[in-house]
Amino acid sequence: MDERDLPPPERALYLKSKHAYESGNYAYVIQLCQVVLREVPGFLEARKLLRSAALLYNKGIKTGGSSVISLHIKGMTAAEALKKDPRAAMELAEQALATDPNGFPGNQLLYAAAKNAGFPAVAAYALETLIAANPRDTKLMQQLAEHYRANGEEKNAEAVQNKITKLNTPQPPKGM
Repeated sequence: MDERDLPPPERALYLKSKHAYESGNYAYVIQLCQVVLREVPGFLEARKLLRSAALLYNKGIKTGGSSVISLHIKGMTAAEALKKDPRAAMELAEQALATDPNGFPGNQLLYAAAKNAGFPAVAAYALETLIAANPRDTKLMQQLAEHYRANGEEKNAEAVQNKITKLNTPQPPKGM
């Protein structure tokens, strides 16, 4: 989905969020993008802008790790939302990721919820975010490769598998 495909109210909010980002008003970007994503959860560009703003906003702030389990929306816990309303679970994940953008619980919830809601690109983005924060985690890479394969993205799956192979290949000692 492209920003031109957004409904007019969400497009206006997204454009405001881009301007706020350029101005360095990251808290406002987070607020605006969360509203856009509540209405258009598959809009990956808003999610990327939101994550970037959250990283910059929280730069230097120690987070204790996000506890998605303790979050509630519409009277449901994250686990209940994941089963009953994956879009609500995506919203919960974004609440956690607003304070801990690279957090494992929030990104795993986003992955599972997006997958259940039929947004494979968002699900892949959640795993890619985790891998960027943990570049040697081959289990996450394997999960991403399997996700790509399940969604017919063989080239992406192969690229991830090549990274795993490279990480698992012993390197010769230096100086030989």
